[in-house]
Amino acid sequence: MPSQLFVAIVGVGLVGSEVINEIFLLESTIIRIVSISSSSKWIYEDPTSHSSQTITQAAWKERLKTSTVKPDPDELCRRLSALASGETGVVIVDNTSSSDIAALYPQWLRSGFHVVTPNKRAFAGPQSLWDEIKTVSEAKGLFVGKSATVGAGSPVIETAEKLVAAGEQITHIHGVISGTISQIFNTFSPATLSPDSPTFSSTVRVAREHGHTEPNPAEDLAGLDMARKLTILTRICGPYISLPDGVDSVLRKTLVPESLRGITDGDEFLDKLQNFDGEFDEMRKKAAEEGKVIRYVGTVDIQRKLVKTDIETQVFDKTHPLALPTGSYNIVLFYTEARGKNNPLIVEGKGAGPVGTAKAVIGDLLKTLNPIPIINRSPQKAVVI
Repeated sequence: MPSQLFVAIVGVGLVGSEVINEIFLLESTIIRIVSISSSSKWIYEDPTSHSSQTITQAAWKERLKTSTVKPDPDELCRRLSALASGETGVVIVDNTSSSDIAALYPQWLRSGFHVVTPNKRAFAGPQSLWDEIKTVSEAKGLFVGKSATVGAGSPVIETAEKLVAAGEQITHIHGVISGTISQIFNTFSPATLSPDSPTFSSTVRVAREHGHTEPNPAEDLAGLDMARKLTILTRICGPYISLPDGVDSVLRKTLVPESLRGITDGDEFLDKLQNFDGEFDEMRKKAAEEGKVIRYVGTVDIQRKLVKTDIETQVFDKTHPLALPTGSYNIVLFYTEARGKNNPLIVEGKGAGPVGTAKAVIGDLLKTLNPIPIINRSPQKAVVI
């Protein structure tokens, strides 16, 4: 275990700010934040200099706000490289959703830094980036923490990795793994339907007002978030399904009506979405008459080499596990050869929110102090990562 762990924070939005707060709440004498950067500003503390200003919980926001220094990825690497040694460790925590930042992970790993992130872009992008991150981290003996990329604070990633490490052959993954989509459909199509149940567009509008969707909800309804998570889970299972283009290789059922797919303004999208409430109401009515509910579900089928999101055929009995969660809760069913088709391992929990996501990030951050090797089995070989 390193005597000191220096942490660089990239991204200070809702999740990033909560991660910083959680680190200070640890009151650790080992973990020390030395860098915080937003998209336009940067503050850095040189722990080797007695004259450098310490980054504190009380002052970091104001210091960052008034900073005139712009983020410089190359300079950050140069400064952090001077801190990485056998006695001290360095972790970069990427709290952004930026593909450009994700593309820097191999460089960070080559420089000797652990990487912890809720950013799905690196792991759901091109296969080449996933392979490079995996190869470099293994060669360097560094930890890449991605627990927060799927399920927020629920142990979805950890469960998948442990099943694979134990040699269990995952055959099928089925679940609702988008907090936003879960919130929308649990409200729109609850187990008990009342006469005054909200329309689909009003349900989406309320979710947006509460900050549960992107500024333009079309991005959520297009299923991209769930498709990214499915890509990550598929790749953890092993090299059984080829997704060369990552999320773009996933068969995705969009909930955005065709005539609305070019709209980029969220207000305009919601105003026009209400014109399609009748279609969604008819779908809900038909499900209710059969004693069922509607859910937007993701599937990874290893045996059929299929990864998809769907809604039309995913209408469930009210007692089905996928019909039971409420609010923004996620539920994921893992089927393995050893457990059989009728006895899945079920992971359920809140799937959205900055607090749960930040706690998952902190959990990965703490693993860098004493990382536990995980065996990533494949038909070709077993590799310690």
